[in-house]
Amino acid sequence: MNSAMGHAMMGAMVGGTTAVITGGGTQGFVNGAMTGAMQQLFNDFMHQGDVQKEQNIIKKDYLSWEEADQILANNNDPDLIVDVRADMLVVQQTSNFYVDPKTGEVRAGGMVMGIPEYLVHGQITIRDRGNGTYGIYQQRYDFEQRPVNNVYDVIRNIETFVGGAISSEGTPFRIQYDGNANVIKK
Repeated sequence: MNSAMGHAMMGAMVGGTTAVITGGGTQGFVNGAMTGAMQQLFNDFMHQGDVQKEQNIIKKDYLSWEEADQILANNNDPDLIVDVRADMLVVQQTSNFYVDPKTGEVRAGGMVMGIPEYLVHGQITIRDRGNGTYGIYQQRYDFEQRPVNNVYDVIRNIETFVGGAISSEGTPFRIQYDGNANVIKK
């Protein structure tokens, strides 16, 4: 389902689920679902626009779920990269920072805040650059299930399943994050 209704349904599901997880109960789910649906519809309306393609890179300041879904549906290039600004996102740190034994880089788990933003970016990996700034590692935009290591992974996989059911089919692409992310530390 590639439509405003599908986007509103996804926003409702994420908003309602978030409300229940944070202790809202049944009425909280209803309120969260209504808020999420309206936020998604408003966001889709506000972020309509054309994308500019250069070789196999699409440059966007901000990537809405509708735009990501359109790119997924029309993409035939498995190497396509969509370049977005990390400073347009707020990220909540969800795990402690650790040193990756293979690369020596300092990283932590995180999730992008805001229902419209979460629908596109979801859970991400934060990179501590060591100078007081944080980046976001490049990730694939797809609807594949991931291994479950914590409660966030369970929620992510449920939302990924639902998102895949209402999104277009197509060739996954990579999202590259430029600049510094706004990180809320754990």
